[in-house]
Amino acid sequence: AKAERALAEMHATGSVREREGDNVARQMHALQEQLAHAALETQRNTVESHKEANERARQGDEVTLLTQRLAAAQHHAEEARAQAEEEARSKEAVRRQMRAVEEELHHARRRVAFLGRGSL
Repeated sequence: AKAERALAEMHATGSVREREGDNVARQMHALQEQLAHAALETQRNTVESHKEANERARQGDEVTLLTQRLAAAQHHAEEARAQAEEEARSKEAVRRQMRAVEEELHHARRRVAFLGRGSL
């Protein structure tokens, strides 16, 4: 009887330990699933982060290119303005010369007219 009781206790203890082992195994399995899910989420986040970084880099390159184009356009505009100012100064100089020639011509005509009247 004592031996049977001891044997029954051993079976009971073994069953408890077996259930505890099953519980631990289920918990480990659940933790492994959580870990796998977290790893997948991390991978997705990493891919998304790389995509965003690439997009920011592309936009940065585009901004750089547009900035360079703007600088070139400003430079061309400044050159065109300087050239237009030079042409305007040149045209004004030509106008002044033309006025001076017209004034000389006018004075010369008056002098010729004056001299022509005097010789008559």
